[in-house]
Amino acid sequence: MSRKIFIVGVIVFLSLLFEISCSRKETARKLINCTSLEIDPHKAQNTNISEFASSISYIKLETNVNCLVSSISDFTVYDDRFYFIDYHQELVYCFNNEGKFVFKIDKKGKGPGEYINISSFAIDKENRQLLIYDRSKMEVLYYNLEGTYQKSDRVKFQRAEMGIIDSKSYYFYNYDMPDPSFVLQRIERNSTRLISEHIRQCRNTDYLRHTVFNHDNSRLTFNYGFNDTIFSINSDGSIDPLFNIIFKGMSKLFEKLKNVDREDTESQKALRMNQEWSNIQYHRTSQNYLLAIYDSNSRISLILHSKKSGRVLNMSSVLNDIDGVPLGFYPKYITDSVFYYIVNPLEILNLVEDKTNMISSSAIKEILPIDDMSNPIIAIVHIDQF
Repeated sequence: MSRKIFIVGVIVFLSLLFEISCSRKETARKLINCTSLEIDPHKAQNTNISEFASSISYIKLETNVNCLVSSISDFTVYDDRFYFIDYHQELVYCFNNEGKFVFKIDKKGKGPGEYINISSFAIDKENRQLLIYDRSKMEVLYYNLEGTYQKSDRVKFQRAEMGIIDSKSYYFYNYDMPDPSFVLQRIERNSTRLISEHIRQCRNTDYLRHTVFNHDNSRLTFNYGFNDTIFSINSDGSIDPLFNIIFKGMSKLFEKLKNVDREDTESQKALRMNQEWSNIQYHRTSQNYLLAIYDSNSRISLILHSKKSGRVLNMSSVLNDIDGVPLGFYPKYITDSVFYYIVNPLEILNLVEDKTNMISSSAIKEILPIDDMSNPIIAIVHIDQF
């Protein structure tokens, strides 16, 4: 009997050693693949766009009675087309890369193929489908890439935002479940069975809501409020840290919030107002670039990092010294050769009337004619070997 116990003990011990070894290897692998960036929020600087771009071209979105765009958010580029949500009108638009209107999804209602509100959308590249998540109806609605409704998948719960990386599952950002819970959940399509949960949610964070997913043509990435890590979501369902932002000299607000009563909203507010903290609010990734907006005590700044060169720009503002057109603070979508910005036509018109403006004549010629009813303009910023 003692011999059997000894043998079993040895097997268990060796198994534990194997598990520890595997765990260490997995941790080492993740650390190797994770890029750490140390950022000092106090040293963000005004930056010229020529620091990372070589030229800019423009695409005017067609304007007619069928496609009057109010706002652009959740912008993505796929297969030579622009897809985006107009949250003010609660619909999805599609234009081609010449700016021609292709279709819109405008089916608000409670019937089949209709939505109450659009919480988020994503392109399923494998099946060439456009998926809309309706938080109110707790449904994912499927359309083909010509805007024709196909089916709905009832997911039976409310989450904030949806991301997809494969044709078998959804990923949902979960911000308002009781503590303790997980901020990322993988749900099987059709059956809506919970497959896995990732990243345990800290206390007192259910008020944190912002755009968490980024879809580019190579991966799905994820970040959530007051967490300084951007994760890569892989096609096998695993989650790896991709970028870790170390905000130099800034306190970790999460650690302080965890020690405050859930109902003590005044203490929570006081911490957020008085502590020197930083928070990634928005990020975009491509194969070689990271772009992230962060705030630090109400100051908004921008990080641009190249994985190839290792260069980092910590920017408090971005000035268009190439042709003077006001591009806005950040691009809506990035690739390794192009950043896509949204330009407001009214800003252009106001500047053209001002004879002291710095817009180049070539840019004016490319953009005009426009009027105050014109749809937004897509600025194509061509990236150097940054």
